[in-house]
Amino acid sequence: MAAKLIRTAVVALGLAAALGPAATALAQTPKWEEDPARFQIELRGWFPDGFEATTLATGSVSGNALDLVNTVGIEDEAMPEVRFTLISSSAARLRFGYTRVRFDGGNTVDETFHFDGTQFGGGAVVTGELDQDYFYLDWIFQPFEVGEDTVRFGFILGIHGWKSQIKLSNDAPEVQAAKEFNNVFPAIGLALDWNPSRYFTLFVQGSGAHQGADGWHFDAEGGVKISPIQALAIVLAYRELDISYEENDSDSFGRWTIRGPFAGIDIRF
Repeated sequence: MAAKLIRTAVVALGLAAALGPAATALAQTPKWEEDPARFQIELRGWFPDGFEATTLATGSVSGNALDLVNTVGIEDEAMPEVRFTLISSSAARLRFGYTRVRFDGGNTVDETFHFDGTQFGGGAVVTGELDQDYFYLDWIFQPFEVGEDTVRFGFILGIHGWKSQIKLSNDAPEVQAAKEFNNVFPAIGLALDWNPSRYFTLFVQGSGAHQGADGWHFDAEGGVKISPIQALAIVLAYRELDISYEENDSDSFGRWTIRGPFAGIDIRF
């Protein structure tokens, strides 16, 4: 988990190195000294450049873990996300977010395997779907300041949950099976913002938790917010989401990682 946060931080630092000189040249009063907005709506498009997913299946093609990307052929697609943020002070905010995941694809699978008690493959075309509704409620508290409010850092405490389904279909014979993976986890993490000017904010944050035999999850992102006016910001960043869910001592599991850049608009009231 630490390595994933470090990787996200490196991406954000790269953006900082590219934009830092421009931000310094445009240095103005830090936004902490201005009257802050109290409510924000952020609309995002997430464009994955990396996707890995496995689930429990038995057979010669899979062993005990079926590769949903390389064997079944499920492909990633762009995903929408929306966030609502209530800002109680310059150091604290409450955020609710929702990400919709709908991936699908298919391959001809020569060997046979069993998923959720149903046989697939044997020369048939197997199609698969990964559907997920991922939601989170985070309290972000950044009481620590460096450089006259230019840098703020602190903690994330939240509740993250998802309603997920992996569905496979076989064309000959025509059979299908589906398995749901639903859970709600507590989350804890860190958040850091650097404001070299009122026009730029560099940020890194990550949170997650391990819940014993039920699995774990981790959500991290880092990037830049460009604010041409106080009421609007353009967000450019990189994000990674890892989810692993198990039940009945690993009798069933689903694991997937999604990573890639995203872009968004942050509207402030």
